[in-house]
Amino acid sequence: MTKITITFNGHYTSAQAQVLYLYNFVSSAWTQLDNETVATTEQTITFAATNPASYISSLGEIRLRVYTERTSNVCCYADYINFAIDTNGSADTTPPVISAVQSSGLFSSGATVSWTTNENSDSQVEYGKTTSYGSSSTLNTSLVLSHSVSLTGLTSSTLYHYRVKSRDAAGNLTASSDYTFTTTGSGTQSKSYQPTGIVVTQGTGGGGYADLYADDNIFFSENAMQNGSLFYTDWYAKTAIAESPASVTKLTITWNGHYTSPQTQGLYLYNFNTSAWNQINSQSVGTLEQTITVAITTSLSSYISSLGEIRLRTYTERTDNVCCYADYIKFAIDFSGSSSAIESPTMNAAALNGGEAKMYNNIFNPAKGEQTRVDYTIDDEGQVLIKIYNIVGELVRTLTDEDRPAGSYTDNWNGKNDDGETVASGVYLVQIEAPGIKTIKKAAVIK
Repeated sequence: MTKITITFNGHYTSAQAQVLYLYNFVSSAWTQLDNETVATTEQTITFAATNPASYISSLGEIRLRVYTERTSNVCCYADYINFAIDTNGSADTTPPVISAVQSSGLFSSGATVSWTTNENSDSQVEYGKTTSYGSSSTLNTSLVLSHSVSLTGLTSSTLYHYRVKSRDAAGNLTASSDYTFTTTGSGTQSKSYQPTGIVVTQGTGGGGYADLYADDNIFFSENAMQNGSLFYTDWYAKTAIAESPASVTKLTITWNGHYTSPQTQGLYLYNFNTSAWNQINSQSVGTLEQTITVAITTSLSSYISSLGEIRLRTYTERTDNVCCYADYIKFAIDFSGSSSAIESPTMNAAALNGGEAKMYNNIFNPAKGEQTRVDYTIDDEGQVLIKIYNIVGELVRTLTDEDRPAGSYTDNWNGKNDDGETVASGVYLVQIEAPGIKTIKKAAVIK
C-alpha cells in the first residue's frame, strides 16, 4: 500500500477551525494531517498520507478524527467520509494463519473439528487412520474466520489423524500440522467443555477464564504470593457438564501452559464427597509451553458434583518468585446414554441445525453479583425467545422475547424471576428458541 486518501464533506452551524487527524498505531497517538476553516455551507476536504503503514493496524483498521474547539456552542454536520487506498499492484500471496485447532463431540462414528483463521477463508478437513489421511470432508466454500466441520461414517474405538485446510479469497492455501482423536466405543459419546470460571486462592490473577478456551497464546497469568519463605501459585478452573454425572465413564483433563522458571506443578481434582483436593498429576513444567493430559476412569462420581461441576486446581510452591501462564484447559468426558441430563416434562430439547447457542458460567451465585451468560448466533431475522424454567417446568423468567436481525448476541440472567426476586438455589432450564436454534441448557443457582 502506497497511499491513503481521506475525503471529508460537511459543515458547521458557525465557521470553525477544524482539525483532521489519523491515528498512528505505531506511536499510539493521533497525527494531525489537515487544519482549515469549515463554514456553514457544505465543504469537501481531501488530503493524502503517503506513509500509510503506521496508520493501518495489523487488522486493517484506519481511524479518522474530527476535532474543533471554540468558546461558543456549535454543531458539526458531517455528510460524507471516504477512505481510499493506493496499492503497489502486488497480489495477495500470504496464506491464512490457522489457530485453535481442536476436536469435540466425539462419538462412535463421528467427530466435530473446529479452528480459527486470521482472515476469511474456506473450510476442509483431511482425515484417516494414518498421516497419509486418504479422506477429505466436503469443501465448504463459505469464507469465514471460525470454522467447524463434522466428520461422520468413522469406525468406533479408532485413532484418527487429521489436519485442517483453509484457502483465502486470493487463492492462498494453508494446512495445519497433524492432530489426532479417538472415536468412542459403540454406545459411548464424548463431549468437551471449556472453563466457566476461575478462582484464585493464592497469588494475583491476570485475565479471565475465556483466556483458557484455546491453545492460542492468549494466557491467564497468575503471579505467586509469598507466605513465609515460600512463593505459592494456587488457583482452580471450573466447568459444568450437562450430562448426568452417573453416565460419565471417563474424564480427560488437558492443561497447557508454562512458567517464568521451571516449577514442579501439581494438578488436582476436587473430591465433592470428601471436600478435599485429590492430586492427579505432578511434574516439572518449564519456560516453554507444555501440554499435560490426564485421564481418569475410576471414582468419577466423586469428581463431579450433583449439579455437574468439575474443578481443576493448579498448584506450585517454591523459594523464588514465579508467574504461571496458562494457555488452555479442556474438560472432556465420555458418557453413555442421552447427552442431556435433565429435561422438563413440558418441553422437548431438540437442537436444530443452522444456529448456535452456548452458555457460560452456568453455576453462579447471584448474591455475589454473578450471572450466567447465553451467547448465540442467528442466520436470519426473526423472533428470539429465551425463558427460564424450574426443574418441574414452571416458568420463572422470560429473559428475551423480541424480533432481532441476523447476528451474534449475548443475554445475561442474574438469577432473578419476573418479579425481581432472587430465585432459590437449584437447577434451572434455559429454553432458547430463535431462527435455526431450538435447545434447552442447564444452569445452577448456588448461595
